[in-house]
Amino acid sequence: MDLVMNGNPFQQQTQEACKSLGMVSASRGCTAMLQECLSALRKAEPVSDVLLGLPDLFLRAVQSGHASTILQVLTYFLMARTEPEQRAPSDRGIPLPHWVAICCGSEITRKILSFCPSYAIAWTTER
Repeated sequence: MDLVMNGNPFQQQTQEACKSLGMVSASRGCTAMLQECLSALRKAEPVSDVLLGLPDLFLRAVQSGHASTILQVLTYFLMARTEPEQRAPSDRGIPLPHWVAICCGSEITRKILSFCPSYAIAWTTER
């Protein structure tokens, strides 16, 4: 029996554990662990609910300085939001592409834009 079900008392604990572990893995630059956490969250709750907690997760990834971890979190944003106006803003109200430019060095920003062509298009239209 799956412990992550609607109405199950373990569901919220599981989601919070995944988020906490995701924060730790992002701050340490551990992309593989972060990917597992995002996958578990995706299965446990609606994507829109997961997105509400991701700006802080993205900030931790940026603080880690690991390009692969930043790309992993950003890729999750991109999978969930396809139109530029639907993309989740940062918790400071700044559109995510602009926040990337502010928080990341130019090298990481270039990697992100080359890794995500659709995001590069949105970048040029939102600036």
